[in-house]
Amino acid sequence: VLLLGRSRVALPLRAGAFSLSGAVFLAGVLGVYCGFGRAPRGDGSVSLDDFEGRAGCPDWWTSGSYSQRRVPGRRGRFLEVRGSGSSPDARSIRGLYLRDDAGRLRALELDVEGHGPTSGRMRIELAEDDNGNWEIERDRPGNLLFDDRFVRELIVDWVGWRRVVLPLGDFRDDNPGVGNDRFDPRREGGSGGLLDLRIFFAALGGHENEVRLGLDNLRWIP
Repeated sequence: VLLLGRSRVALPLRAGAFSLSGAVFLAGVLGVYCGFGRAPRGDGSVSLDDFEGRAGCPDWWTSGSYSQRRVPGRRGRFLEVRGSGSSPDARSIRGLYLRDDAGRLRALELDVEGHGPTSGRMRIELAEDDNGNWEIERDRPGNLLFDDRFVRELIVDWVGWRRVVLPLGDFRDDNPGVGNDRFDPRREGGSGGLLDLRIFFAALGGHENEVRLGLDNLRWIP
């Protein structure tokens, strides 16, 4: 409020919040606000998203057949993935460029809500930088060109919320022969380490390829 407030007295544009310096400061405030959601916690964990913040914070990208939206629930807001696909191969993707170094952490923890035996399935992909350029290069079909991709699949066939812990050591190399075929998420030796997280949502073969599940409290734990 103080930042954007305007005086009753006409001021030069350069003195207000809409000056260049004011814009830079505002961008910094918003950047810090977004950063709080992913800051290390007292227990050593690092939050990726609890879905309580505004849209775009953190900056996920999405695509695909199913709706992905933040909705209110008894425990606060969460991500609801829901809809019917047009074919058995229908899927949706949610992706995030990882800001924090995950090298010291041992598992990915998430809360998942199911709605029965055909709620859906999730495929979690982790891509880490092996050619030391802090990028994950892909061809047009989406195959990695120089870096490793490790994956883990989760079948959601229960009712209600369940906390799921996925040890990073349980992720399997999905593209042998590309990269160095070792899971080395730490940022060292010029490597960006673990840089890219993608979650694929798909049906389990239920009615009209329907998916209905919830996702909350996604974080790295030590």
